[in-house]
Amino acid sequence: MRKSLVSSLTLSAMIPALLLSCLTDGFAASGSVLRKGTEAYVSKFEKSDPQLIHRIADFTQGELKLKESGWKPPWEGYKNVKPRSDYEKLKTADLARECFSTSVWARDTLIYDEPAYGIARIGVFHDGFAVLYERPDFWDGIASVYEYLSQALPKAGTEFKQMDILFNLQTLEHAYTYPLFQKTLRGREKLLLRANLKALRAVLSYTRESKQNPQKPFWGAVVTSGLSYPVVALLKQVDPQKYSELIGQIEKVELAFAKPDPNQTEKYIQLLLSAAEEALAKEDAEAKQAKPDTGADADTPRR
Repeated sequence: MRKSLVSSLTLSAMIPALLLSCLTDGFAASGSVLRKGTEAYVSKFEKSDPQLIHRIADFTQGELKLKESGWKPPWEGYKNVKPRSDYEKLKTADLARECFSTSVWARDTLIYDEPAYGIARIGVFHDGFAVLYERPDFWDGIASVYEYLSQALPKAGTEFKQMDILFNLQTLEHAYTYPLFQKTLRGREKLLLRANLKALRAVLSYTRESKQNPQKPFWGAVVTSGLSYPVVALLKQVDPQKYSELIGQIEKVELAFAKPDPNQTEKYIQLLLSAAEEALAKEDAEAKQAKPDTGADADTPRR
């Protein structure tokens, strides 16, 4: 179940390997590959897997037994876990930002062939995540994480910290297809689409800066790929017609990962931003027209 590279690589070497391991082929994605991957993700977003739910339950029981035996995961993020009572005192946005201030989520998610197992394990061994998972406004907290990480990215003092933030942004895609979170997702589509767009704009700025430093490693392509999945899935809920148009345009996209090109990445981000921003503007205009006196709930999607 766990990938063998976990025990043999140091953390600094492990992050690039894990980033690449989540891609469809690890090297490049033609338009047709990107479209197939996106459509597969949208399918998982729209319908949870009952068998996976049962497997997660069995896996969680096993992890609980490990916890009772005194075993703790080796990641640094687990060493600094506070008592559950400390996390319970925090508002959801503050709790979520504290949980995602390190890359423990991303590390655990990507060491498993099925990311759901990593998400479940974090909820067992990290009381901050355990409390966050139980919050009815969980997705409001996730939306705040996008804003928090997007603001932190340009302020990152080191390349490692910058990569850490990008790593977290990318792996948030798995939250949308985690069965135990999906039931609380509906009705939050526009809120989360806007949050994802903030992250895309931050990655766009990072991408443009990277063009001025071609000698440094560039992670924008792989991160954009990860961010694009929830953006497209959420867009389908907000504006199905715009989604159909975008899927057709993705067929023409080229995105290399082994030797990523910031120019390719910039074009893809701009394509995603344009489609989503147009859809949101249309939704907001129609909602305002429908309820001119009381105002419309901007986060309640049309059906």
